[in-house]
Amino acid sequence: MTIAPVSLDVEMDNALDDLQTSNISPSPSLPQEYRSSGLPKCKIRLPNWNLFSNPSVFRLMSWFYTGVTKTLKDLNNLVHNVLLAPDFKLEDLTGFDASKEVQKIDKLKFKDDEHLPNGWMKASLSIPMPCSKVSFPSEADAPKFEVQALYYRKLVDVIKSAFEEHSSEDFHITPFAEYWQPQPDVPPEQLEVVVAGIMLWSDSTHLISFGNASLWPIYLYIGNLSKYAQAKPSMFAAHHLAYIPKLDDAIQDEYKLQYGKLASPEVLAHLRQEVIQAVWFLLLDDEFMEAYENGIVLEFSDGILRRLFPRFFIYSADYPEKYAIILT
Repeated sequence: MTIAPVSLDVEMDNALDDLQTSNISPSPSLPQEYRSSGLPKCKIRLPNWNLFSNPSVFRLMSWFYTGVTKTLKDLNNLVHNVLLAPDFKLEDLTGFDASKEVQKIDKLKFKDDEHLPNGWMKASLSIPMPCSKVSFPSEADAPKFEVQALYYRKLVDVIKSAFEEHSSEDFHITPFAEYWQPQPDVPPEQLEVVVAGIMLWSDSTHLISFGNASLWPIYLYIGNLSKYAQAKPSMFAAHHLAYIPKLDDAIQDEYKLQYGKLASPEVLAHLRQEVIQAVWFLLLDDEFMEAYENGIVLEFSDGILRRLFPRFFIYSADYPEKYAIILT
């Protein structure tokens, strides 16, 4: 199945007052600066028109972030929802500078004490920085670099959410053939056992970008749903799992501070691998490992309790990214 790159679709047909106060998304909400609704299309609402100089600039910037490539539909959108809007004034665009307006968006940050919605958590990753011809007693003694702003959801929470949604009625939970045989000395399971097929998708070349900020997304699909249903954007079959931050220029500053020289391309590649490994070390927490071994007792949409065992089916990634995932 071919998945198109994620696009940004700002809903401009809502009243400005609704856009200022709304905090909803068809799927579980992301942190506000990276909010989206699923693949292959994302709906991102600009948080507040007061971020910009006036409603006219807000409408224009909203239109700009609608879609990846402009179509005739987008042109109609520009005319009817921007130029002909009652609060749009041409004189408001005097001195307009798109780059400055984008910088306002990029500066949006969460306050440290702000509660992240719908199970989202924010964490930092500590990765060791190696250097050729420099040795330490152990890896723990090597200088560390803190990678900030990893947004993620717990794997167990995402799986539970997927099986509690209305679309779970279309999940295939009965196998075509059963090969497992119970052990004679183990009491039989009282609940029906269901395997939850986990399919992961990520691509470091398909970053969700808003302004100049970008993140590396990981999406989770449930393999129990038919591929024909998963291919429909209206099914919202993709579940947001994590948004991995990219290594920025600060890594070179810290590396030079510790070793007196810049990190080589080979070292940077190694550090990117360390970031991926650290992310999955965080995602595969004790709660998930317990569920993997003993299952999750969950009430399905039909009201029946079943024991759900999560199992990884596939991890779809581009060729260079596979090395970042599998190498340790």
